[in-house]
Amino acid sequence: MNKPYVGARLCQVDPDGSIELPPFLLQLASERSPNWLLFAGPDPDAPCLCLFDERALAERLEQAGGARRAQRNFGFFEPAPFFSSGRLQLPAIARAGGWLGADALLIGAGDRLEVWDPDIAATRGCGTVAALAQLHRRLSLPQEDDNDPLLPLSDAVIRPFPAPGRGPLRAARRRAAQHVGSPARAA
Repeated sequence: MNKPYVGARLCQVDPDGSIELPPFLLQLASERSPNWLLFAGPDPDAPCLCLFDERALAERLEQAGGARRAQRNFGFFEPAPFFSSGRLQLPAIARAGGWLGADALLIGAGDRLEVWDPDIAATRGCGTVAALAQLHRRLSLPQEDDNDPLLPLSDAVIRPFPAPGRGPLRAARRRAAQHVGSPARAA
């Protein structure tokens, strides 16, 4: 069994569509794909790109259960070579299908790597993906006096799920109880 892709990093997308894999992801990718080739394409369920090695892609194709479904899910996938220098070349069709901009958030997702545009991840990703995008954007911002970061480090900790007892329903009940004339206040 191959080691799973884990972890997340924010990196720049060069104009030619290449990104630099961080060392820990480069090591995993080279172990999982000794021929230095991944396959990139849009995720059918989320607004991001997926990177699979040959074995993981073959397993996914087998699970697709039919040529038409496999065609819909994997028709846009193309080879994405990577090099010992750490550079990964994303194919143009995969970049266009994945809505990538100048930055990319790489997220390890077990048998694949997900490549998200950080803005899309922060607004349209699930709670965990949104939290990772916001956290990595914070960590990558330089701490300069003239910098007015979108997410200042003084903000509260980002949580993908509300803390117990702090959800919107609890807050609405609290506000209702404080309302003058409320049955909860009268009791």
